[in-house]
Amino acid sequence: MRIFRPASKLTSILLLLVSLIFAYYYNKYDYITLIISILLPLAYAILALPKQEPFFYVYLSYFISLVDDAPVYFDSVFTWPEVTGGNQHYFLEVTFHLLTLLFMLLALGKFVKPSKLFSARMATPILLIAIAFLLSYAQSLPIHGLKSLVQGDWYLLDVLEHAASVMFLAFSFYIAKKKELIAQG
Repeated sequence: MRIFRPASKLTSILLLLVSLIFAYYYNKYDYITLIISILLPLAYAILALPKQEPFFYVYLSYFISLVDDAPVYFDSVFTWPEVTGGNQHYFLEVTFHLLTLLFMLLALGKFVKPSKLFSARMATPILLIAIAFLLSYAQSLPIHGLKSLVQGDWYLLDVLEHAASVMFLAFSFYIAKKKELIAQG
């Protein structure tokens, strides 16, 4: 069964990318977008990915981060086909952000004993996770330079910020694992 793990991971990533491309070109917010761009990749991940591995939680954190805004606009699901603000939008934004951070921390917890997760020696990995989290939502930061980039080339910025976020998250895992091995002696 271990031979299928890399294939299921790759399939989950490709399915998510295809579903985002579909949402971009379909450009309607209805039950078809809900099924293809949200339920299908999420159901596949839940059914096919091993829950005991960090990849499952990493996938869930970035899944939420990616479907939150364009091209899916899941943070406006209650007002589809309109993409709007309002209380429901802010509630979903906060909920999605907290879930992203929670899943990133759960992934880190797979590299260290849960009782050691918030110990002093895990300060650096947690700081790197905080940076990864901020990068995964960089387009939402109220920074003027980013806002002008977002208006001009949203998707390029989205790809770059998520790639940088994944690198910081992976580095946090590397440091956490290294510190855990040193602590075990």
